[in-house]
Parts: sequence; C-alpha cells; structure tokens
Amino acid sequence: DVSPYLGLQPRNQNIYGRIRFLHRLNHGNLNDIFIIPVGSILQKTIPYNELKKNSYRLIKGQDLPIDFEKLLLHLGYVSSPYVEDVGQFAIRGGVIDLFSPIHDHPLRLELFGDTIESIRFFSSVDQRSTFDSDEFWLTPVREIIFNDESADSVILSFRNSIKDRPVDAAESEDIIRSLSRQTPFQGMDFLISDFYKNPAHIFDHLNSDYNIWLFDQIEIKRHSDQILETLKNEFSLSSNQCIRPLVDDFIFDYEKTP
Repeated sequence: DVSPYLGLQPRNQNIYGRIRFLHRLNHGNLNDIFIIPVGSILQKTIPYNELKKNSYRLIKGQDLPIDFEKLLLHLGYVSSPYVEDVGQFAIRGGVIDLFSPIHDHPLRLELFGDTIESIRFFSSVDQRSTFDSDEFWLTPVREIIFNDESADSVILSFRNSIKDRPVDAAESEDIIRSLSRQTPFQGMDFLISDFYKNPAHIFDHLNSDYNIWLFDQIEIKRHSDQILETLKNEFSLSSNQCIRPLVDDFIFDYEKTP
C-alpha cells in the first residue's frame, strides 16, 4: 500500500492480509474466485515452498512442535503479556495464547504436557472465549522469514545497497543490527529479493489449475505501466533512503507475469 522509496512502513493489516491471502490460495477450493488488484499481482512475494514448510496445521490431541516458543519467534511472532493483535503470543505455564494472521480471532491452547487438550478462540477486546475448535493454522506473520543460512548474504546485500549513498549512518547501523539479531524493522518487507533468491509471483501459490479473467486489459496494462514508471521516478529521487531495493527486485514486469 506504500512505495518502498518514501520511507514509510506498510500497514500491518496489509502485511498480515497478504500472508492470509497466500494461504487461502494454497488451500483454495475448486469454485473459489479471487479478485486481485494490479499492484498486488506485480509485487514479488515469499516462495511457495518457503511458506508451505513454515505453515503448520495443529490439531487437538496432537503434540506441539518441539521448541514451540522458538518456532513462534522464528515465524515472526512477538511475546506479549496479553494477546490483542496479530503476531503476538503469550505463554503462561500450560496455556498459550497466540494470534495467527490466518484467523479472525486470537486463540488459546490448553496443554497437558506438550499435548494440545483444547483450542479456544477468544475476543481480543475482553479476552473471553468465543468458540472451540479442533484445529488451527500457524503461519509466518509476514512474507519475510529470517534464516540463519541467509543472514550473512542479506547483510552483505544491504551493505552494498547503501555503499556510496548519503544515508543516515545511525539508521543504517540500526538496520544492520536488526538483521544480525534477526529482529523485525521498518521497511524489511521491501527487501524480498535479499531474503529469497527467487521470490514468487502471487499465482505461484495457487494450488491447482486456474482461469484468469482480465477486466479491461488495456486499462490494466496502462495502470501497470504507470506503477512501474512511478516507482522508477521515486527510486531516482531516493538516494538518501536506507531501504532502497531496485525496482526489478521488488516487482515483476507485467509483460513477464505468468
């Protein structure tokens, strides 16, 4: 919803919404219809296999994954005393609260040892239970997932991107520190090509054959060209921005989309 070259942070609702939409594409039904704006089609995203291997369907009666708290942190969740927003979790003995972007409400797990005894969704407003469930989906909070194997290359890529540019030294060091510690920071969602060698197109996440209807193809092409031109102009004027991916690293050329 914002350009990577304006120093602004995408709205959290959109960050979480993209993950939820990709998950829905992964688990779509035969008669599903998806409506996608041009800007979303162009934007590069997490590879399909990366999202799939970091998504978990957890069922009542099943044991939690080993080192569950570590897994939550790896997926981008943040520890909090109370769970009110997407991406938060709280662990209190045999009770775990968390808010996955896939669901409308946070949920509470009651455990017996490591086994899930109950799954209850609750209101983030008054913390009261709303309904029980036999399962839930745990996915990454955002499209960027930190990975020990790629950490050094991401830092190197960022250092190269700010080389010989008039960026704020303190801000750039904060970003490098966050990358080293693998903690989220403002603008990281724009660095999709630094974290993944082959970012995916949104259609790569569809789980079956599909049909595409283009409503007013000429207008779609005009709008996509306008988006590309605007981003190129903003890129040329943003030499002082720390987060400044190449345009081709952030979006696909509409003519080359699948």
